[in-house]
Amino acid sequence: MFTKKAQEKLYIMSRIKYIVLFCFIIFPIVLISQNINIPAVYSFSEIKQGEYQNALDTLNILIEVNPKAEFYLAKAEALCKAGNYTEACINADLADKLKPKISSELKFRMFLEKDDFKNAEEALIQNLNSSYKISMYNLLNNADYNKIKGLDFLDNILQSNQYSKTEKHLYQVERLMNSGEYNQAYFLVNEIIARNNSIADVYYLLSKINQNSGNERQSLEAINKAIEIKKSKPGYYKQRVGLLKKQSKYTLALMDANKIIRLEPYLIDNYILKADLLFLNKKYEEATQLIEIIESISETNPDMLFLQSKTNFKNGNYLAALKNINESMLIEKTKEQYELRGDIYVATNTYDFAIRDYSMVLDIDPFNGDVYAKKGLARYNSGDKDGARSDWEKGERYGSYHAVSYLDKYFR
Repeated sequence: MFTKKAQEKLYIMSRIKYIVLFCFIIFPIVLISQNINIPAVYSFSEIKQGEYQNALDTLNILIEVNPKAEFYLAKAEALCKAGNYTEACINADLADKLKPKISSELKFRMFLEKDDFKNAEEALIQNLNSSYKISMYNLLNNADYNKIKGLDFLDNILQSNQYSKTEKHLYQVERLMNSGEYNQAYFLVNEIIARNNSIADVYYLLSKINQNSGNERQSLEAINKAIEIKKSKPGYYKQRVGLLKKQSKYTLALMDANKIIRLEPYLIDNYILKADLLFLNKKYEEATQLIEIIESISETNPDMLFLQSKTNFKNGNYLAALKNINESMLIEKTKEQYELRGDIYVATNTYDFAIRDYSMVLDIDPFNGDVYAKKGLARYNSGDKDGARSDWEKGERYGSYHAVSYLDKYFR
């Protein structure tokens, strides 16, 4: 007998396979609502979750209808993870025929796993001479490449011109950032820019450095410059989305999320990001529709639960919202989760719990005037008027319009 969870999984798999057949055989040019290629996203998600056979079943159908390099590469990845290296190599080669050297990083990683260092070296050389080049920082710090350390061919590569002088300086910047030495990283970045101001990655790292220092305006300027130079890096747009969200520029952030999806159309996390931004743009129906699609594709994760909680909260389903957020916080805890749970507690008149959660947000983000405004209102409704006034005065100090409104209404 199958468990309930196993039955649910089988049901989802049958739905996905039906969608594959329906969308790609009966109507091969049609994509699902919100421009999601559901079968492809499903197969990539299954690889991430370790469900390799499910992914392979779907990828075989996708390739039969539309043989894309990305599908062959994903199939090679699934086969590699499942230990079938021979078939993985065959599919990697098929991917390379459509997009030369697209599988070079996977081949390098796969040959390292097999201790086939000769072929690993050849694959790495191919990669370093391609547009899919592994950065020097990742080569030396990614756990997947640990076996390369101490090998002669790594020393040969580092001493050669496979990495330019600028790339080696970028490695030093990332190493300094990883060690928390942001001031030194800042000076080195500016030295690089003084020599060559047309390197996108330099501005991306400068954006990260400025963000760490709290200089959000300069951080946004730097990432804008990186994108101006090179528009094809999803990571650049993700960096900008985070900055735009902090400035409440949700419309611009949503535009960037759509660009990310165009560049990486098969990653489930990109659709979760879009759903969040749809919600922030008050496009609740679209957000809900997208969340439902994501739920049918991927297993629950904390970001998904957080979005479900926000949706249920907006729709007045407070118990469901509380259940979602508590499940999310079993996996990880962020200030956004504490704030949302505080809002849910306020909506259900559970003020003491709300005060506690808002206090947790302020422990992480002590200059958040709007959270002081919310905490003050929870304290006022719980009967603690002096505490409310104290919170609202702090909120006013940190620029919260809501805190000023509450002070005017209740104390002035």
